Amino acid sequence: MNDLKLYKSWLSAFEQVGISAISLNTSAKIFAILYLYGNNEAFTCNKSFLEDAYYIQRRFGIGGGKSPDPVFLETFNKYVRELKDYEKRNADKKIKKGGAVFSAPVPEWVIKLLKSRYDIKFLY
Repeated sequence: MNDLKLYKSWLSAFEQVGISAISLNTSAKIFAILYLYGNNEAFTCNKSFLEDAYYIQRRFGIGGGKSPDPVFLETFNKYVRELKDYEKRNADKKIKKGGAVFSAPVPEWVIKLLKSRYDIKFLY
């Protein structure tokens, strides 16, 4: 069984027994990054990132006519605000090309999260 198939099975098993495979906080961070920077080849080509995004959608009722989990939405909005505020405060920073390319500077937690979970690298 390949790694991605095993990972999908692992996520499914957690989902079936009602246990969260990805914490609410981490899920909200991932979705805030996806919301603000989602038009990025580093994400669309990363199968693990996409599987996590699908899992988070199902876990927290995002899309499909469901009402999203209110605690998730509150946490998600907190991280969206944090990322936007960081962009404003650091608008003068230069962004180097290479690795995952963002149109704005991002906080260190974004770089660490994407590197540790998905091996997406940044060159700042």
